[in-house]
Amino acid sequence: LIAAANTMKKPQSLAHKKTQFNDTLSKLILTGLRLRDIPNTSPGFSSLYKMTFQAAEFAHRDDVKKYNYQMPFELIQQTVETLLKLFTKT
Repeated sequence: LIAAANTMKKPQSLAHKKTQFNDTLSKLILTGLRLRDIPNTSPGFSSLYKMTFQAAEFAHRDDVKKYNYQMPFELIQQTVETLLKLFTKT
């Protein structure tokens, strides 16, 4: 019974960590776009956001396993900045 309870907590904990990772990634992208004066009303905003989010997730596909979704903030921030520089030529 105790083993079953521990097993049930792990997926919730992992899901929570993934949600935190996604929230952090989202906030970093939105901040990066805001700093580049790209308003959320501009025509390509949604596509740029989605493309950056998906590329960052892909770039960290091995890191999420290694760090169990608790990667250093600076690592995620650096990836987002690199992608936004590439996608916006800034």
